[in-house]
Amino acid sequence: MTIYISGGSNSLLKGGWVHRLRDRLPEDQEIVNISIGAAPSQMGAFRCLHTIDLKPGDTVIWEYGVNDANHIDARGYTNPELRKAVEWTMRHCRDRQARFAALIFQPRNREKRGRLTAYRKMLHRICEKHGVGFFDVPQAFLDQNPGSTRIPLRYFRDNAHYRTGDELMNLIVDGALQLLETARIPGESVETGAGELKIYADFQGAEDELFENRAIRLTTWRPGPEGLIGRFEGKGRIVGLVMTSTQNGGVFELRIGDIAMRLCASYREKDFNKTLVKFVSIPMLLGEDIHFEAGETISISYADTAEHMFADYRFKKKVGAEEIEGREAGIVAVLTEE
Repeated sequence: MTIYISGGSNSLLKGGWVHRLRDRLPEDQEIVNISIGAAPSQMGAFRCLHTIDLKPGDTVIWEYGVNDANHIDARGYTNPELRKAVEWTMRHCRDRQARFAALIFQPRNREKRGRLTAYRKMLHRICEKHGVGFFDVPQAFLDQNPGSTRIPLRYFRDNAHYRTGDELMNLIVDGALQLLETARIPGESVETGAGELKIYADFQGAEDELFENRAIRLTTWRPGPEGLIGRFEGKGRIVGLVMTSTQNGGVFELRIGDIAMRLCASYREKDFNKTLVKFVSIPMLLGEDIHFEAGETISISYADTAEHMFADYRFKKKVGAEEIEGREAGIVAVLTEE
């Protein structure tokens, strides 16, 4: 049995909860960390469905609470859209007869409010609906510290990260160990109206190349002069794009039928310019869905201008000639709901 950790940067920190969890499990227990920082639950669904081979008896521990909350607060992501991403991961676990459990964190700015947010309530409901375990860290802290109204801010390194050197880490690891006992294969449940998550990762009109770092190995596609082309198998809507990006990633122009939009592919990080794997939500940026018919095509090319450009969370809202001409970003996949 393999344990997969699917979360954000809190699951990647040196000396963090995943490191401590390894120390408390048998040496022969395989743990594979598929976490991606600064990305929402759609990235977790992509990683679980496309980049690993889940087998019966495996376990997925989901940890995207901080990232989802930040995407809600900064870019207007919605609970229903994020719920679908979590449930797509659950559905895949069910299909593969793998177990699932949720480890729920939240960022410092939400912790300051000292109340159970609508987003966390939603996570509780869908875990209960599917019969899987969850461990809500803010709630567990209050249970262990009667009279407290929130996790003290000294336990946070910044808005998005817990400190790794205090007793809160022990609480989190205790919770993760509980989840390994309470994780279950997600059960059949009343459908929420969500379609099937489809992942398109093979295109025409583009050069493919291998991207690899310590965390991930992917094929990425650089649009040629006429742009890369993909064709949809069924009728549905665009969920978003997975891409490789740098500070000089450029700008992508996406076209489906008569609809065209420009997307920033240059991320915003101070003093950091390694290639990152990023997710961009089309409906969250546009404020509406882009629908397509079976057999319709999508075209993605590098744009020569940033006019009317949309920028997702932690992407540059303004780019100059250097970023536009850089064109260092590549397309990994187009995610759809069909």
